[in-house]
Amino acid sequence: MQFNNSMQFYNNRERGERKAMNFLRQFVSMICLFGVATTLGPQLAAQQSSQEAAPAQQAQPAQQPAAPAQSESKTAPAAPSTDTASKPKADASFHGVKVTDPKGKQTDAQLVFSDSADKLIVRVADRDFLTVPYDKVDKFSYEYTKKHRVTQGAIVMVASLGAGAIVMLTKSKSHWLYIDFHEQDAAKSVVLRMDKNEYKSIMEACKAHTGKAVEDLQEAGKSKDKNAKSDNGSSKPSR
Repeated sequence: MQFNNSMQFYNNRERGERKAMNFLRQFVSMICLFGVATTLGPQLAAQQSSQEAAPAQQAQPAQQPAAPAQSESKTAPAAPSTDTASKPKADASFHGVKVTDPKGKQTDAQLVFSDSADKLIVRVADRDFLTVPYDKVDKFSYEYTKKHRVTQGAIVMVASLGAGAIVMLTKSKSHWLYIDFHEQDAAKSVVLRMDKNEYKSIMEACKAHTGKAVEDLQEAGKSKDKNAKSDNGSSKPSR
């Protein structure tokens, strides 16, 4: 009887040990599976997301040709503005001129080409001494000499003038500008002494603002002398 009890005890103990071992193996397996899932889970998820993104990247180049049209529209040159074409040219002003009268008196003056008013203005002491519309100017003449001419009808600082041309003599050669114009039916002119540093710019401004070039009287005189000599030479009888 005691032997049977001992055998039953050992059998129960062995059975309990097997159950414990089975439980321990299952527990260890579960721990291993959890570790594998923790390690491989993020890698599998990243691999799956990259596989899903690949077809989208392959399909994207088919939509890219529309991009150049947008860049072309952004870089298309703007139409030129018409505001600059409608604006008048800037006025030109020269302060180094003098107005001369038949007595040789010279007065400081300012010569202004006013494109906004289409007028040539000579100012003396901040007052408009002479105003001539561009379309009333007949011609401009230039001369570099000691002698300058003041013709009848000239606008000068004195009222009376003798008939014909009055030749004025200065101490040294100067640059002279003659402005011939008409006022109604009367022919008039004004004589300006130009500064040596401004006379070229003034002559260029005459052409640029009024459209009338300045005639060089000395060059015109030389060409007349050459023509006269050639005519005299051709008129001599041949021997």
